[in-house]
Amino acid sequence: MRTALEKKIILASNSPRRKSLLEEYKIDFDIITKPLDEDIYCTFSPASTCMSLAFQKGILVARDHPDRTVLSADTIVSCNNVILGKPKDEEEAFEMLSFLSGQTQLVLTGFSLIRLKKNIKIVDYCKSEIVFKELSRERIEAYIQTGDYRDKAGSYGIQSGAFDFVERVKGDFNNIVGLPIDSILTYLDKI
Repeated sequence: MRTALEKKIILASNSPRRKSLLEEYKIDFDIITKPLDEDIYCTFSPASTCMSLAFQKGILVARDHPDRTVLSADTIVSCNNVILGKPKDEEEAFEMLSFLSGQTQLVLTGFSLIRLKKNIKIVDYCKSEIVFKELSRERIEAYIQTGDYRDKAGSYGIQSGAFDFVERVKGDFNNIVGLPIDSILTYLDKI
């Protein structure tokens, strides 16, 4: 049986949505992060991109805490083979949301669980599908004015005001929020 210290993980993310999901599922964790340039999208597939970024975030923290399990994640939106990360400003958010209007998109969250002392390096991803309604310029601008687009892949947060943009969702809703918690719990039970 694992001790309480062994059960307590490190979340290598400052995302309030990820923090909230872990708290909701009663997972004991500390938050420790290291900076990483996330603008490195190269020519990788969407799945490879989000898994690579998740692993990079996790390994930076795991090196300093080899005896702890480190959970990291990265969420991206992909539409028509275009990867959308976080917008830099309101103008880029408007471009992204206009591009997504009326489109089917994929939300992919790559995640890693790393525990160097036990040589555990798990990297996986979860994919969900969203279909947006047609969005008017006014509706997009009103949403952007709320500030909810900030720090969100694809410029929207489905768990808040952008839920009204959604016509249909297929797949894990928590994945769209930013953490496929059921998949992660399955792996954590085996560590």
